[in-house]
Amino acid sequence: MTKPTVLIISMPNDTHSRYVTSILENNHGATVKLLCMEHFPTQMKSIWRAGKNNYSSIYSDSLSINLNDVCSIWWRRPGNCLVPDRVNESEKLFLEEESLHYLQGLLWSSECLWVNDPQANRKASRKIVQLDRSEER
Repeated sequence: MTKPTVLIISMPNDTHSRYVTSILENNHGATVKLLCMEHFPTQMKSIWRAGKNNYSSIYSDSLSINLNDVCSIWWRRPGNCLVPDRVNESEKLFLEEESLHYLQGLLWSSECLWVNDPQANRKASRKIVQLDRSEER
């Protein structure tokens, strides 16, 4: 039986995600991969193929994530995609936004268990939604 793969989207210095990684690996036998979105697209690359034999992966010199093998994604502290400063500010903003949309689309199309689902998290972070829910009680 293969070990389950869990993807944590956070920053490398996130103490909580390192602790959870330790628990998942040592107590549950999971393979845990940490994805720092700030490393995309400069230090990390991606392959995506749609269709009947769809395939999605994110990789770097030190990391390889086949999204088809991921059983759960924890949307912990996603951060933003960062591009090199060698482009002007408007190009930089455009490239960062396009990179973010691509990476989010790639991840969000994954049919696995989401912990802290990004769309639900975004909706719950809006004050009007919070106030509306608090009035329901």
